[in-house]
Amino acid sequence: MSDEYWSSAHAPYEQRRGLFLEYSAAERLGGHTGFFSQISRLALGRNALDESAVREALAHVERRLDCSDFSIAGLLRILHLARRDAALAARIPPALLGAIERTVLGFRYWWDEPGEDPMCYWTENHQILFHSDELLAGELYPRATFRNTGTDGRARIAHARPRLERWFALRAALGFSEWLSNCYFDEDLVALLNLHDFAADPAMRARARAMIDLLLFELALHSHRGVFGCSHGRTYAAMILGGRLEPTASTAKLALGMGVFNDPASLSAVALATSSYRPPAILEAIAADGRALLARERHGIELEEASAHGLCLDELEDGVVFWGMGLFIDPRLLPLSMRMVQAYRIHQYAEFRQLVAARPELAEGGRGAGMRLVDRWAMTAVHLQTFRTGDFLLSTAQDFRAGLPGYQQHVWQATLGLDAVVFSNHPGSSDETSRPSYWAGNGVLPRAAQHRNLAVCLHRIPAVDRFRFSHAYFPRSAFDESASVGQWTFGRRGDAYLALWSSTPVVAVESGPYAGVELRADSPENAWLCELGGAATSGGFESFVRAVSSSPVAAEDLRLSYRSPSLGWVEFGWEEPLRVAGSTVSLRDYPRFDNPFTQVPFGALDAVLEADERRLEIRFDRGVGQG
Repeated sequence: MSDEYWSSAHAPYEQRRGLFLEYSAAERLGGHTGFFSQISRLALGRNALDESAVREALAHVERRLDCSDFSIAGLLRILHLARRDAALAARIPPALLGAIERTVLGFRYWWDEPGEDPMCYWTENHQILFHSDELLAGELYPRATFRNTGTDGRARIAHARPRLERWFALRAALGFSEWLSNCYFDEDLVALLNLHDFAADPAMRARARAMIDLLLFELALHSHRGVFGCSHGRTYAAMILGGRLEPTASTAKLALGMGVFNDPASLSAVALATSSYRPPAILEAIAADGRALLARERHGIELEEASAHGLCLDELEDGVVFWGMGLFIDPRLLPLSMRMVQAYRIHQYAEFRQLVAARPELAEGGRGAGMRLVDRWAMTAVHLQTFRTGDFLLSTAQDFRAGLPGYQQHVWQATLGLDAVVFSNHPGSSDETSRPSYWAGNGVLPRAAQHRNLAVCLHRIPAVDRFRFSHAYFPRSAFDESASVGQWTFGRRGDAYLALWSSTPVVAVESGPYAGVELRADSPENAWLCELGGAATSGGFESFVRAVSSSPVAAEDLRLSYRSPSLGWVEFGWEEPLRVAGSTVSLRDYPRFDNPFTQVPFGALDAVLEADERRLEIRFDRGVGQG
C-alpha cells in the first residue's frame, strides 16, 4: 500500500483483474463472506478449494443470521458459474455442491414468507440483495420446491421480478438514501453484478448494467486517487479513518485503476473480477481527471414528497421504501410500521420495540421525547457538494437535518491522501462499533455547508447529552508537514494544503488510542472551518499558512464570519444562510447530477456522461447502458 496507490499510470483492466484474482485467491478467510476468496480460486482454475470456508457460510445461512443474503449472493455465483462451466464445477466436491443447493432451496427470501429471524430485510442494500437472490435462485431451479414456502422457482421469479423493477425505478430517479455509502455500495454491486451475469431476462441484465455504470460513476466522481473520501449516508469508523479499510477500495482499484487491494474477500471486487461486465473506459478518465471540478447532486426525498413519487403512507409494499429511508416511527408512518411488524413478524431494532412499548401514545401519532431517539435513523433528502482537484477532495452534505439525532451519516470530509483525511463529528458513543460511534456518525447532527474549497461545520449539543464536545480527526503523521497558529491547525500532504479552525481552542490528544489524531473542542457549541489549497493556487505552504492565519475570523453564538484568501468574505450561522463574497449560496434543491460530465434533473431516469472525448449513455427507461 505505497503512495503509488494513486498513480494514473496504472495497468490495463485485464491485467488489474488478473492481479486481483491472484491476490484474492491467495487468502483463505472465515466468516460468512470469507468464502468469496474461494470464488477467485475457482475462477483461476485452482483445485485446492477451502471447503471449510464455504461450510462456515452455509452454517450462517442455515441459522438465518443477519446478512445471510450477502452469503447467498456468493453461493449463487458459485452455482451459476458451475452450471455454465463443467470444468469449474468439477473442482467443487459433489457433497459441497449438494449442500449449497440445499441451502439455497431452504432459504427465507423475503419477510412475507413463513418464519421469524433476525435478518434485516428493509435497507436499500438488503432489498436488492434479497430480490436478486430470489430471482436468480428461482431461475436456477424453476421446477424445484423451495422448502420455506413449498412453491417452485417459477413462483420465486414472479415474486422477485416486480420488486426488482421497482427498486431500479426508485434508485434511478431518486438516488440512494444510503448515499455514496462506502460500505453498502459494495453490497449493492455484488447483487447487480449477479443480475448482470446470470439473469435470464435481457432487460433485467441491461438495467443491472446501467446501475453498475451509475454506481461506478459515483465512485469515480467522488473519489480522490482511489479514496472514496466524500460524505456518506451510512458508514462505520474503520472505513473513514483513512482509505485503507474502505470496502470499495479494491473495487476502485480494479474498476478505475486507483486505490488499493485491501480485501481478498471483497464482495463487489470478487464479483467484478469474475464477471463478464467490463467498466467503460470513460470511468477511468473521470477518476483520473485532475482539473478543479465541482459536483452537486441530490439523493432521496422528504416524506412530504412521497405521494408525488407514487408512494402511499398506508400501503404495506411501500413500507419497505420508507423503512429503507430509516423512517420507522415518524408519526405519519407509525400505523403502517406497526402493521408491518405484525404482518411480517419482524425482528426489529430493540429501541423500536422498547420505545413503542414505553410510549403507546406514539401509536396514535403522538410525538414524545423518545421520537428524537428513533429519528436518528432517518436518511431523508440530501443535497451534496463535492469539490475535487488533482490535490484534494472536499465533500459535504449541505444543511442535513441539523440539530437532530444522527446515526451513520458522515457529514463532511477533506481528503488529501490515503491516510490524510480530516473531518469533525459529535460522538454518539465511546467506542467505534456503536451506531453512531465515537467517529462515525453524530450523536447530534451538525449544520454544515460547503462552497468549493471551504466547508463550515457548526455543532450545537443539548445539555442532556453525555458527550458535550465535538472533535476533529486530524492524523498528523499522515501529513508531510503540520503546524498550529492560534486556533488554526495546518497540514500539507504533497502539494495539497489544509487549514482547520475551531472557535473553541482545541486540545490535541497525546495519549490513548487517539493520540496524534484527535483534536477536541470541549464545548457544546463549536464552529469548525476547513479551507483547502495547493501549491498551484496558494504558492508555498508557508505562504498558505501566513495568508490563512492572518485573515479575520470570528464566531459568536454560532454565527461565523471569515475573510477567506481564496473566496473573500464567508458568513454562516445556525439560522443564517451561507454567504460567500456577498452572494447567498444555495444549500438545497439540487438536481440529481450537476457536474462537468453530466447534468440530470432530479427524478429523471437517464444520464449521458461525456469526458475525454468519450460518451456513455446510462438509460434506465430502456435498461440500456452503452459505452
